[in-house]
Amino acid sequence: MNINGYEIKVGADLQSADLRNADLQGANLQSADLRNADLQGANLRNADLRSVNLDFSCWPLWCGSKGVILDDNQIDQLCMHLAWVWPYAPVDIRERAKKAEKKRSL
Repeated sequence: MNINGYEIKVGADLQSADLRNADLQGANLQSADLRNADLQGANLRNADLRSVNLDFSCWPLWCGSKGVILDDNQIDQLCMHLAWVWPYAPVDIRERAKKAEKKRSL
């Protein structure tokens, strides 16, 4: 699926969508619901993901996420996952992780 640079309707419901290997480069996905979406291999370079619900989806751990635009809540959530696997994470990452855990009652 190639939606490179496409404007997705704000708040689009893409819950549980199969977006494996999708080219989402530069896509405006603001406020989309991507819960449980399969983003394996998706190219998210320079995509705008502010206010996107990414719960239970797959975050790409390759250069396909370079330049992604995130909001503070999403950054906190990524810090939380990073802190879980990196016991000696820098203080600022651990603080953001704690903030995310508190929001999620973990």
